Amino acid sequence: MKKIFISAIMICFSVSGFAQAGLSASDESQHIKLKQEYTPQSVIMIGTSLNSSQNACTLMYGYVKKWGWYGKLKTNFNLNEDYSYETSDNSNAFWNGKVKKGRYSATIGTIFNMNGSLMAYGGLGYGKRWVEWGTVENQNIKRTDYSYKGIESEVGLLLSVKKFVISGGISTNLNKTSHSEANIAVGLKF
Repeated sequence: MKKIFISAIMICFSVSGFAQAGLSASDESQHIKLKQEYTPQSVIMIGTSLNSSQNACTLMYGYVKKWGWYGKLKTNFNLNEDYSYETSDNSNAFWNGKVKKGRYSATIGTIFNMNGSLMAYGGLGYGKRWVEWGTVENQNIKRTDYSYKGIESEVGLLLSVKKFVISGGISTNLNKTSHSEANIAVGLKF
């Protein structure tokens, strides 16, 4: 019985060895094809984030093969806060109708190349948005109900056609998820 068991194990190993040897040649040719399909490439894009009350410009750079990384900056170029005090109450001042808004963020993340022309990305970073309302006394009051700062998250897709790339995604600040932004961009891969 012991000899039969040992013989059966040896037959299994030799059959699986032949099967692996037969598969390894085709696996190797498939691996070479995949390697050729996912050549390293850089992506640079400019775009905008769209929010119902505020837009910002974006600049993104990434490097990808099958997996890669990216970094993205977003701003509306208004980086100076200038307010007398903060409030979320509409009744404690007479508003003059002037509104000042600022927005910036920086995120880093991962790009996954799904099939050579379609890629998915996702990342985390830090972002800040502030809204100031002017009063009839010429003071700026920071509206805390519309302002936020903290961890930013984003996800999206990149579609490349030859050397051109377009992207669409969504980002939000985890401290104020009701203020999500759609992101669109165009760029080049090289």
